[in-house]
Amino acid sequence: MSQDPWDKLEGELKLWAGDGAPATFWWRDDDAAQPTPPLTQLTQLAQDYEIPLALAIIPAQTGTELQHQLRGVSFVTAVQHGHAHLNHAGPDEKKCEFPVSRSADLLRQDLADGQRIMANFDNRLSLFVPPWNRLDERHLPLLVELGFTGISQFGAATSHEPQPGLRQLNTHVDVIAWKTTRGFVGQRRALNAICDHLVQRRLGQIRSDEPTGLLTHHLVHDQETWTFMSRLFHFSKNCSTMKWLSAGEALPGEALQRVTNAARHKVSQE
Repeated sequence: MSQDPWDKLEGELKLWAGDGAPATFWWRDDDAAQPTPPLTQLTQLAQDYEIPLALAIIPAQTGTELQHQLRGVSFVTAVQHGHAHLNHAGPDEKKCEFPVSRSADLLRQDLADGQRIMANFDNRLSLFVPPWNRLDERHLPLLVELGFTGISQFGAATSHEPQPGLRQLNTHVDVIAWKTTRGFVGQRRALNAICDHLVQRRLGQIRSDEPTGLLTHHLVHDQETWTFMSRLFHFSKNCSTMKWLSAGEALPGEALQRVTNAARHKVSQE
């Protein structure tokens, strides 16, 4: 008989507790654009369980309605999700808004336009989330040039900085079965993915300091997905070994930059 996946997670977390360090997590949700009932449900879930949420917003599809909805919501961090979430890859390539075939000038314009829109959101971070989690690495210097201090994709990060001045903060557990049902992947698969990442971190097989990242897409969640997320957050609320970080806490360089900028603004007002 296979082990209950919740028991498996509890057992892995006990090993973390024995090592004297919490198992850190962070949460990113993609494709936000306009206020919708699923987005309201998402932010309510974050508030109910006090889980920091990094909301990846598509600049070209958003506007003042979402800005107003998120104003003053301290547990939500706004991050830039590409520009228009359009596929510019070739017919035989995987979907990508920023493939190598696009010119640097076009990319610079899209990214800068997106930044101008994102500047209207409270509590934002200069963390870039490329649509479909893809960005050709030859474009990384452009992100630094434009002032981004982090990039978030999917899968275990191989380095702290894929480009000098650009930190990597990835997600690792996708709750949607994109290639089959486009519904919930199932709690066993989701919990196994969490445990696998935790084991690799604990054993030093991958970066131990990168928090285990939960990736969600509120617009396509079915009831099973919402139920699993509620159960996971309830589980973590009663487990002292699980620690949820905001994107700013997971990117200490970014958090420091925000504090420094705030201090400079205060000084300039005195």
